[in-house]
Amino acid sequence: MRGVGLVSIADIKKKFPNLVYLDVRDNKLVSFDLIEALRELPDFADINLKGNPICIHNHLKDELVQYLPFIERVNGEMIHKSGWKYSEETKKIENNIK
Repeated sequence: MRGVGLVSIADIKKKFPNLVYLDVRDNKLVSFDLIEALRELPDFADINLKGNPICIHNHLKDELVQYLPFIERVNGEMIHKSGWKYSEETKKIENNIK
């Protein structure tokens, strides 16, 4: 969805409930409301926001990681290796069994 003039992704879960990767480069996203929308996607792992006004925030990546702890990539930068979410969930299950 690159360069299509998006100003919001608030209803993304309704349209794409199984979304894992979102490339919304070169749009008009300015609000941190997008984080709330992404939190509703349980398997979401990778977003590219380059070229959006929201990218002027110095702590954008930190905010995304805080609210989306299992995110793997932000703007092409690896945060966690692929599959990290599932390995962490497996560890929790194993610890509960012990």
